[in-house]
Amino acid sequence: MAWQTRSWLVPVGLVAGWLCVGWSTGCGPPPAPVTAQPVEKEVVLSAPFEAVWSQAVEWFATHNIPIKNLDKDSGLIATEYALSMQDAGSVMRCPKSEAPAGGRVEQVDHRGNFNVIVRRHGPNETRVSVNAFFGCTANAYEYETIFSPDMRVTSRTRVDCPSTGALEARLLARLKAVPPSSPVSATPPTAAPAPPAAAGCTEDAQCRGGRVCRDGACTAPTCAKDVDCAEPLLCVEGACVAPSP
Repeated sequence: MAWQTRSWLVPVGLVAGWLCVGWSTGCGPPPAPVTAQPVEKEVVLSAPFEAVWSQAVEWFATHNIPIKNLDKDSGLIATEYALSMQDAGSVMRCPKSEAPAGGRVEQVDHRGNFNVIVRRHGPNETRVSVNAFFGCTANAYEYETIFSPDMRVTSRTRVDCPSTGALEARLLARLKAVPPSSPVSATPPTAAPAPPAAAGCTEDAQCRGGRVCRDGACTAPTCAKDVDCAEPLLCVEGACVAPSP
């Protein structure tokens, strides 16, 4: 009789241990939800739009992130891509899903929707907005029977995963390094007027109005009295001028 009692106690103990394997089986309190941390998503850069736009597109290429939509007129760059487990762990925090009794949960298919909006913000500034949305699929498994080693999927649930801000910070750091633009004056500078072209000459006969040819230019002759001037010119206030009619 004692042997029969022990023979029943052993399987019961094994089953109890099998049903409560770690916190993920639901035998303990559910894990706390993941709290989203503040993430810098928008900046105004003192750099020209063309330079910022070019750097944003290049950043996607250098990080091997495929661009799904690219529209320069609206300033939109958008992507949708799958992440490896290593990359997913650095850019998102997925909450742990509660597993069924005696089962387990596996999180797979980590994906992200990532878009950037680049727009002009005045003559010398550019506004950049970054938005990232991440998620994964939680597959719940349970054993087909109490003593079966085989498991089956009981549910598949899409889970939203808050961003860690790492991906946004990498892009914004690249764009913040764009050199600032030179200030643009509201009124363009006025060009200085060109000096009047000198009248060229080789002899006095080529000059008019009583002027004489000096050093290849027609200039008003200087005088002290009428005899210093060629006829019919008169000396008036130190210059040889034609007489009044």
